Order: sequence, then C-alpha cells, then structure tokens
Amino acid sequence: MGGGEPANQRLYFYSEQGLGDAIQFARFASRVAKAGAQVFLEVRPCLKALMRPLAGVTVIGKGEPLPAFDEHLPVMSVPLLLQPSPEHFGEDVPYLRASLSA
Repeated sequence: MGGGEPANQRLYFYSEQGLGDAIQFARFASRVAKAGAQVFLEVRPCLKALMRPLAGVTVIGKGEPLPAFDEHLPVMSVPLLLQPSPEHFGEDVPYLRASLSA
C-alpha cells in the first residue's frame, strides 16, 4: 500500500490462502473500516455468507466483479498496516456470527 492513513480510501483486500487464514485475518478488515476506509473483502464464495456480518466491510465472492478501489492488499498482510498489539486481539471478539438458516 502507498502508506498514509486508510481514512477516505477504497481498499480491496483479497484472500490468497486457505479458508482458515481468510477467517482468521478477516477481523482486520473491520478494523480498517472503523478507521474510515471503504473496505472490500474478496473471499471464496463458500465464505461469503459467513463474512457478511463483518462491520463496515463489503464482502465479494471470488470471481464477482470488483468495485473501483484505490489500493489493494492480501488480507494476511493487513496486520502490517495496523500493527496491532497483543491486547487488541480480544477487542472484537466475536467478529463473525454464523447463521443456522440456509
């Protein structure tokens, strides 16, 4: 990413690894959205419904058209942008909620 604050930017994060990594690192997309960015998160279609409750994040299934964005970054690299301390990891728990309905 080009540096600077994420506020007022349209950021596209994509999941390039396995399902578990996408689930684990999706929490950081919400944190960036809380900082004022418009966040788009692309995940495999099977994760789209699970990720939908992420606060402030527009979830896109892989293969769907992408919106215009200013910067992009793999979702596993978002912690580098935020540089969270260990005590921040419990702040947004739970960050996902699964629906029991189909």
